[in-house]
Parts: sequence; C-alpha cells; structure tokens
Amino acid sequence: PTASDGPTGQKEITTTTTPETLASTSDDDNDDLEARRCSSPNPANKRLFYSVDSTGSVAKIEGSKDEEPDENGSKTSKSSTIAPKRRCLLWFSILSLLLLAAVVGLVVYFVGFEKGSIRVGKRALATSSPTVSPTLEPTVSPAPSIFPTSSAQPSDIPSFAPTYAPSSAPSAIPSSAPSDFPSSSPTLAPTREFLGALTDFLYANYAVVFDDASSPARKAADWLNIDAQQSAEGGTLNFDNKLVQRFALVAMEFAAREQVPDDDESLTSEAQAVLDQDTNSTESSGQGFFGVRQAPTNQAAMAMTHGIDECYWKGVNCTEDGHVMAIRWAYQDLTGTIPSEIRLLSNLTHLDLSNNYMHGPIAEEVYSLTKLERLYLFKNSFTGTISTRIGQLDKISHFHLSHNALTGSIPQALQSDDAGIRPLRYFNVYSNRLNGTLPENLRLRMCFYFDVGRNELSGDLPRDLGQKFVELRSLHLDHNNFRGPLPSTYNNVGNGRLESLTINHNRLTGQVPGDRRLYNKLVEYTLHENRFSSLHGGNCRLEIPYGEMVEFKADCDICRCDGYFNLCRRWCRGK
Repeated sequence: PTASDGPTGQKEITTTTTPETLASTSDDDNDDLEARRCSSPNPANKRLFYSVDSTGSVAKIEGSKDEEPDENGSKTSKSSTIAPKRRCLLWFSILSLLLLAAVVGLVVYFVGFEKGSIRVGKRALATSSPTVSPTLEPTVSPAPSIFPTSSAQPSDIPSFAPTYAPSSAPSAIPSSAPSDFPSSSPTLAPTREFLGALTDFLYANYAVVFDDASSPARKAADWLNIDAQQSAEGGTLNFDNKLVQRFALVAMEFAAREQVPDDDESLTSEAQAVLDQDTNSTESSGQGFFGVRQAPTNQAAMAMTHGIDECYWKGVNCTEDGHVMAIRWAYQDLTGTIPSEIRLLSNLTHLDLSNNYMHGPIAEEVYSLTKLERLYLFKNSFTGTISTRIGQLDKISHFHLSHNALTGSIPQALQSDDAGIRPLRYFNVYSNRLNGTLPENLRLRMCFYFDVGRNELSGDLPRDLGQKFVELRSLHLDHNNFRGPLPSTYNNVGNGRLESLTINHNRLTGQVPGDRRLYNKLVEYTLHENRFSSLHGGNCRLEIPYGEMVEFKADCDICRCDGYFNLCRRWCRGK
C-alpha cells in the first residue's frame, strides 16, 4: 500500500497488487490476504480510505468511487455537488428556449396583425358607410342632391338663383328617390337648370341674348355645359371672368366657322372662286347642299378643346394672370363672321383674322375693345363701313383692313384728338371700295405707313398731310379719283425721309413740284396715269448719283429727265 494526501488532508492509502508483488508475497501473507478478501469483499465500485490522525493511528474508510471523505472523515458524493450545476444549466437552457420562442411568436403575431389590419381597413373603406372625417377614398353623402335646386321635382322654369356648382351627374329624367351613389359617367345632354343658370348669368350681367337656338351664343352655351360635365371637377363651373372669356372665344369660333349662304354677294372674287370650285367638286360626287356652300376642304381644326384651359388653345395667348390678350387665327380658311360676343374680351390687344374667307360687316363691338393695339382683318370678304367708333381705339397702332369689300368713307374720328396724339403707326385700307374724300387734319404724327390705294376716294388731296405726318416713310394714294394739283408740301412729307410715294392712276393736274434738294431719300416714285402738264426738273435730281431713287415712273409726255440713268425715259421706252 501507498499513501498520498487526500483532498481533505487525509492520507489515502491505496493498495496496488501486481503480479510481481503477488509472487514475492509469502504464503502466509497470501493466506491472510485471501481471508480478508473473502471476509470483506470490496466490489469494484468501492474505494478504501485510511485516515491517519495526529497520533499516528490509521483508520479505514470505505466509500464509492464518487464519494470522498470531508474534513471530519464523513463521506461526500461528487455527484451531489455536480448535479445542481447541471440542473441549473438545464433549466437556464429551457427558459432561454421558451423566451426565444415567445419573442418569435410575438413578432409573427404583430406582423400578421398589421397585414390583416390593412386588408381589413381597405375592405372597410370599400364596404362601410362613409364617415364624417375625410378618407383617402371619395365619400358619398347619405342622400346626395341630384339637382341644383332643393326641390325633389325640378320645375319647368330655370331657377333664378342657381348654385355655382351644378351636379356632376344630372339625369335627363328627375328621380323621386335618388340613389345613394351618383352616376360615374355623367350624361352629355345639357340640363335645363344648368343652361338656364348660364344664360341667365350672361344675360343679366353682359346682356347676351339667346333668342335663336342656332346662334353662336346658344351653341357656345351648350358647348360650355358639356365642357363642364366632362371636366375633372365633375360638373362644377365657376361663374367668373374666366367663364365669360371662354364663352366669348367659343362663340367667336362658332361664328367664324359658319358656312357661307348661297346668295351672299359680298364675297371677293378670290373667295368666291375657291368656294365655287369646292361646291362643284362636291356636287359632282353626288353630295348636294341645300342653300349652303361647303367651307374649304382644308379648313383647319377648331381651336376650342374640352377640358383644356382656353389660354392653351391654338392661336390664343393670355397674360400672366390668365386674361386673353391675343387671337391669331390667320390662314384658317374661316368662312363666317365676327360675332358681337367679341366685346366680352375686354383685355384683347391683338386680333388677327387675316387671310381667310370671312364675310359680313365688321362688328361694331370690335371698336369697343379699348385696349386693342393691332387689328389685322386683311384679305377677307368683309363688307360695311369703317365705324366712326374707331375714335375709341385710343391705343391702336396697326390698323390693316386691305383686300376686303368695305364701303363708305374714312372717318374723321381717326384723327388725333385733344387727349393726345393717336399712336397709330400703320394704316392700310388698300383695295376696298371706300369713297368720299381723305380727311384733313388727321395729325397722325407717329404714322410711318399710310396706304389708301385702290379705292374710290375723290376730291383734293389734303395739304396738311405733308406737314403733320412727320414720321411717314411710305405714302400710297394710287388708283383713286383724286383731282386738283399735287400740293408742294408733299415734298417735305416725313421731314424729307419719305422712301415711297405712289400717286399714279388719279386725275391730278398742274405741274409736279420738285424742289427736293434737301429731301432726296425717295427710292420709289410713281406718278404716271395722271393729267400733269409738266415735271419740275428738281425731280430728276432724285436719281442716282444725286439721290437714291431706283424706280421713277411718269407720263411720257412730261418725262424730260436727263439724269445719269434717266429712269423715266427708260420706263417710257419699255412701255
């Protein structure tokens, strides 16, 4: 046996038996050892401990392999100290797993709840009754009114106090029990209530008459009603200045696109030829017309468009605050007239209807547009006269009505008045049927272009024209019936800066004045086909190299210039 220190300070004596020790042991010892084994068996799981105290006495202690003696010699099991740790570790693991499972379960639950609430919310919005608070979806009132009036049955007479926001879905036949949900597709047929409100508003505030159902005004009202029903606001319409100018533009286009009646004799030869050619080609194809000629086949598309702000229509320009300031409908093959509703465009500064086939008189309401600066109506078939109300156009700068069939005289009201010099810079009524005399004392000091050629004007030429038109560059008086002498003041017209002077094809007499030594800017000078008796030699000095004239025409019996190029004689020879 060997002794070693035990875990508690005892001596552990371990007996180890090997074959060598067994061989060296005496027989007595073997017998004694065998006897102890037999009398005190020591199973494999038992260990022997020997405790040696301070006196040297040895005491034997038996125990299992898992037991060790403590300080007092009592036996203590190793498993008894290890087992609680294992149990704690086991319980900790179990609790951790349970906690993890709980967390995962909560996460899954809340995610599923959120998705479910969204689906339930959407389904509730689609099926539940509307609430008072606004939602993402449009709500429907419990009992919406289908008509602007409060009565269940609409009256035959339009209401005089209509609401400014008519229903978006009016029906043709009133319902005694309106449904809870308005129609998603409003009818296009105009309702009497809405048209009544619109026509009453325009009549009461702007004196627009709707007596004729086929008039441009009534057509414009019907168009606006349909336009309101098709708008994004669902049938709402504000009765304001925007509505008024939109109505005026629609009425203008309906009037401008009216077809020309068969018995209209006011058409110019050019317009008549185009319409006759188009009518003949149509009749030859088997399609006839009853008292109406078809407009040109290449007629441009209409400018007015449903759902589009009028400021974005073709040929329409507006100010920054949305007021219509310009209409440019030239070259649109328009065959109609100018309606009186144009007066509603009070902010209009530019009107261009040139190069069309429009006919009829120029509406008097055009002269009520006091902000108008440019009026272009040339190359049409307008008849009638130039109104004396032209004097109201205090801001007019360009007045171009050439190539029409206008009659009457040039109004004296065209002159500058006591309020100041009229800002007229361009005046052109060439190729009309104007008669009478050319007014005196016009005092158009800012005018640089003045053309009254190819009319039926007569009488003497006004002497002050050469004195008061100080900015004039082009003066055209040709192809009229002017009589008498050519005033000498015309040599100074435009302060000597006149570039073009045409007085040919008249009945002027006397000598052609020619003291132009200080005023030699003329480039074009035509005075042939008159009854002049002689030509002053000063006119010859206008040719190159003395002046700048490149076209000089006079009657050959008075043409006696011996200038560098002798333009007058060359023209006579060519003639």
